[in-house]
Amino acid sequence: MHRAFLFVVCVVCLPCVGGCVIPYVYPKLDYTQALQLDAPVGEVRVFRVDSVQSKLDFSRSERETLAEIPVSETGQVATQIKPSLPVGVYLFMGALNYDYRSSASLALRAYRPGFELVEIDSLEQVDHIAWTPAYDLEAQERALDSLLPLAMHGDAEPQVTLEVGSSSPAHRAAILFGAAEYLRIATIADSPDAQTRLHEKARKLREWAKE
Repeated sequence: MHRAFLFVVCVVCLPCVGGCVIPYVYPKLDYTQALQLDAPVGEVRVFRVDSVQSKLDFSRSERETLAEIPVSETGQVATQIKPSLPVGVYLFMGALNYDYRSSASLALRAYRPGFELVEIDSLEQVDHIAWTPAYDLEAQERALDSLLPLAMHGDAEPQVTLEVGSSSPAHRAAILFGAAEYLRIATIADSPDAQTRLHEKARKLREWAKE
């Protein structure tokens, strides 16, 4: 959709404006290197995160698609690669300059119950994970909020959010996994308010998985 918007800007709108117009496109390669989890096999879930970032005028947004990737019997995650073609248009109009662009990126998120979430960005040089315990309920909840951005923004319009569940079966499965984890930690919450909040986050994710 965003590339279609850029096409409209170039073909329809640009003849109507003055100034200098520079459309651009370039090849990009994102990758994460092979990773050793250093944790008991089966205790860690690793998700590939494919993101699409859009910048239209002064508005920025990012939508993420998650897919769980396999972990070997020795606790290793394979190298992940993502080629893409970012596209955009620079508009130089005197005192007002604009950059309309759409690009993609890749990251990994490693989720281990009872520990902080580990996120590894493209090109980041990490081959082993140093796990940091999440000692209390709030820390465990933050780990899930970071794994699945939809749940941590309430009713506000977030800059980063998840694609709907219908985007792929793997993405839907990741969303439902997160919902189940919110319900799991709700069972150890020691206050009704915390239980209600966690159940509400699980409900929102289940609804998003149906979209």
